[in-house]
Amino acid sequence: MVVILLAFGVQKDTVTPRVLDWAAGQAETTPLYEGLMNQLYHRGLDEVSLVVGDGAGAIESARAMVYPDASFQLCLWHWWRGLKARVPRQHQREFNRDFWEVYDGLDEDEVRQRAAGFRAHWRRRCPGTIAAFRDEFERTVSFVRLPTVHLRHRVRTVNLAESFFRHFRRFFNRFPGFQDEAHLCRVLGLYLLSAEPDLWRANTYRRVS
Repeated sequence: MVVILLAFGVQKDTVTPRVLDWAAGQAETTPLYEGLMNQLYHRGLDEVSLVVGDGAGAIESARAMVYPDASFQLCLWHWWRGLKARVPRQHQREFNRDFWEVYDGLDEDEVRQRAAGFRAHWRRRCPGTIAAFRDEFERTVSFVRLPTVHLRHRVRTVNLAESFFRHFRRFFNRFPGFQDEAHLCRVLGLYLLSAEPDLWRANTYRRVS
């Protein structure tokens, strides 16, 4: 089994996401994430405001070592899926609506107020779900502290990466097979280079947050 880690970035002055770098390994481990982040750092990405991940401990550990000043944001989409699985099927539609309304608050104070109402409303019907919500809540509000309001919805999930991988699989499925690892790497390079050639020709790039 091989896993591919993909780093996306969004600049403060735009909403356009950029593929920054990637790494491959046998498993999602702290050393692999740390290696990817170090690649980014040595290529010039020395200021990062926020790191968004799916809750894997390896991501947070690597962030603490390479980008200790960056906040961590738990991907709301992954967290929502985990919480929804605890909710009885007949209540899931209402739960989904209420969950996402929490994070549509205009600022952190409003999100916290909505979260308190959400907990009060669902505590009796789904006590275990609300306990899990309460335990992880602090890791889910970092995105609303960003001063750049128009970026907040972009960076509260890792859906940018999920979308990339859907297109990536479609691209790779066109190939009947690969001769060896070098051939596979060339195909991967073709995919990445064809998407953003100007960014990949240089060794460094503009700072991204």
